[in-house]
Amino acid sequence: MKSLVIYSTILFTIMLLFCSCSKTKKRNNDPQNLLFEDHLLPMVQVISEPRYYNILDRMKHYNIPGVSITTIKDGKIDLVKEYGYARKEDHIVVDQNTRFQVASISKSITGLTTIQLRDQCVLDLDEDIRTYLKSWELPENDFTSKASITLRMLLNHTAGVSNFNASGYTTTERLPSLDETLNGIGNNPGFSMDTIPGTVYNYSNPGYSIVQKVLEDITGSPFADLAKENVLEPLGMTHSTFETILPNKNNVEYSYSYTTKGKVRKGYWHNTPRKTSAGLWTTPSDLAKMCIALQKSLTTEEGNISRGSANELMEGDKYGLGLDLRGKDDYFSFSHSGRIAGFFSYMVMYPYTGDGIIMTTNSDNGEDLFREILRGLCELNSWDIILPKKIKTIKIPSDTKNKYLGTYIGNKNHEIITVEIKKDGDHLIMTDLSNTTTYPLRALSNTKFIDITYGKYVEFIKEEKENFSVVWDDEYKFTKK
Repeated sequence: MKSLVIYSTILFTIMLLFCSCSKTKKRNNDPQNLLFEDHLLPMVQVISEPRYYNILDRMKHYNIPGVSITTIKDGKIDLVKEYGYARKEDHIVVDQNTRFQVASISKSITGLTTIQLRDQCVLDLDEDIRTYLKSWELPENDFTSKASITLRMLLNHTAGVSNFNASGYTTTERLPSLDETLNGIGNNPGFSMDTIPGTVYNYSNPGYSIVQKVLEDITGSPFADLAKENVLEPLGMTHSTFETILPNKNNVEYSYSYTTKGKVRKGYWHNTPRKTSAGLWTTPSDLAKMCIALQKSLTTEEGNISRGSANELMEGDKYGLGLDLRGKDDYFSFSHSGRIAGFFSYMVMYPYTGDGIIMTTNSDNGEDLFREILRGLCELNSWDIILPKKIKTIKIPSDTKNKYLGTYIGNKNHEIITVEIKKDGDHLIMTDLSNTTTYPLRALSNTKFIDITYGKYVEFIKEEKENFSVVWDDEYKFTKK
């Protein structure tokens, strides 16, 4: 099998399922940019009382044992930092070689591997996949009778294949084969369809399992080998693999996975037969190599992928061949997130400005921390990917605040919820008594407040007999008991 074909120029792009995406020209030239460690930012920043968090404090707050971060500036790796533990119980710290499961970021490598095989004339992205399938038969149904499924459709999530999010299998459980998984054996419902192929975007993890089956049937090689030969080795991603890894005391470069409470998961992590959709172990620096290679292919003569193929990876309104896409021209970006039991990861790259960030965590709580880190890096580097909502607040009289104190009951998402409004120094704080979550409030007017943790609005409405009700998030109404 040939390695990557060397041509000239390309691009690669993103999503931020939680961000707006744009980019400015101004830069922070601090070579290490370590200021960010004390510059994590909340979702809401009160102008008169700005809050900046320390990364170690926030890791403790979210019960996250380990974090690894790589940033890219001007098309080069800029910052490589690790924090905490890869295996807390064994006192093994995270270092630059620590590998994390990155779940759906695997799809980006899958798309690149598939297009490399196409460039070697091994397959056609627009051929009916039934032409290639040998060891598993695509079930006929009302949708496939109207249109054929192609690899391109599977890669860009327009094949009409139903989605579900399987959590994988603990390392103490039997791992089903790919065929068994496609046939519904194990913790998944098996193959099914929702729409006619080629008509609607519908994100589908099982669709990528079919890609794996097609590639393995065509070549006779496991996908782990195909990815290694065509992408991982040529790009120097030496700390990445799609192999199924079992924990032992000798492979300490593989991180354990942890729950929201910071407890190690049974079996230490989950494995999956669905390599193409969620099977990659890697490091942020290895993913940065992929991002930089794609960026170089687009903007210089040094790329490892043909311009035509690279542009093909980027075709689509929201999603290309394994990539989330957003923006245009200098604001164009590619990205992917990844979540599997005990791990959260994210990568985003702006190929035309040469900036990006990749972060991995070994916790189910990783997403909130990632957002805080990204906001801080954006402010320090004058990036406009995701920034806090900046608000001006006012002071209101104590007797006004006192009227709002008390317990309120209402219906939220078809569940009866009780919330309590209390004083918190000079301010009010709301507590959801069903789960003890607290929401610090700041006044925008005498009746309207904002929760400075999640940015939700809380409004007090005067009812009969000097009583008040609360409207939370402009939707849920609570009546004072």
